[in-house]
Amino acid sequence: GQDLAELKRHAHGNVVDRYSIRILLDNIFKPCACSKLAASMKTANSKANTAEEGEKDEYEKYLEDEEEEEIRNITCPGHSVTFPIEKLVQDIDIAEENIQTMLTYLDLRPDRSWVKLRDPVNATCNIQCYGGTHHLVALAKQATTVLAAMKFYSSPDMPSNELCFPYIELSARMGWDPYIVRRELADLPKRSIPGFKYAVHVEFKDLSFHVTAPGLLSAEEHDEVVDYLHQRVTAQKNAEIRRLHELHSSLLAVATSSHYDAADEVDASRDELLKSRIQEYFSSSSEENDSDWLTVKSRDLPPSHILASVQSDIRTFIQKYSDLPLRGRVIARIFQGIGSPNFPAATWGRIRRYWRRHIDIDFDWIDRCATVELTEARLKHSY
Repeated sequence: GQDLAELKRHAHGNVVDRYSIRILLDNIFKPCACSKLAASMKTANSKANTAEEGEKDEYEKYLEDEEEEEIRNITCPGHSVTFPIEKLVQDIDIAEENIQTMLTYLDLRPDRSWVKLRDPVNATCNIQCYGGTHHLVALAKQATTVLAAMKFYSSPDMPSNELCFPYIELSARMGWDPYIVRRELADLPKRSIPGFKYAVHVEFKDLSFHVTAPGLLSAEEHDEVVDYLHQRVTAQKNAEIRRLHELHSSLLAVATSSHYDAADEVDASRDELLKSRIQEYFSSSSEENDSDWLTVKSRDLPPSHILASVQSDIRTFIQKYSDLPLRGRVIARIFQGIGSPNFPAATWGRIRRYWRRHIDIDFDWIDRCATVELTEARLKHSY
């Protein structure tokens, strides 16, 4: 029984809530010029219709309807988007490999691929000219990329001989190929600038996820992507836990109370039972198994006095660590001994009062209960 709870921790460690998914999607589907183009066309069209006087015939109205339909159907071809890996991991408290998995789900969706996943890149370019400000200006006259970066990303807080900018974002803004831009930036130290014998140092930093994604998404489409990712991740977790339960029950059905009972001869009945369990496992569909297992799981809760003890621990935990960015999933992970980027096991494992305190309680129930308690605590604090 304890081994089953230990193994289930690995499945629950990959759980992602809807709030974290929304933050991830906000980093992917950023507003682009395509949406502004559609809005400006729609505004111009409405002003033109308002300025016209007199009644229009049916053919003119038909042409206007066709034009409005074309504006609504403007689609974004997709733009290169990057977001720093380390910052995103800290923002949503999810391991890098789990974020990569969700991006892969979006890329490989059967009916519609929302993003095109590319290799991670160092998305920020830092240029340092040892010849001073005039050296940087002279370099900009020879390199169009540096000139555009100075126009859009110059900052008074930056040293006058340095320029730091997101070259992937600049490429998307100017309609350039980011890989060609990177090659040109990497070749800047090889350029010879008349009047300057000093070197140019170019550094690429900030390792980031890199995807090609549209920016023109409606609120309904955004919610659709959130629902798809949440259902996909939840279904994967439920499938993993179901397999653990089936394996545990199958081995428990053929196990003996002592190794002496299995040392003399082969028990044909147990052998046939295990074979039938294995055949049933591979022959039945996962959707049916998950549905049946979830129905049984919803009734599999400990007695009420144990649940009351868990609720009490949740309340004391919230009171003690109210200054931390707590969510229901965070508390459930700590109570079951599951580390995360913001709440690592090396640190929280020392707090024995809460770490792995309720490893035998259902993770989803702790998550829901903690979410309710957090909401009530924040409402009381607001008053």
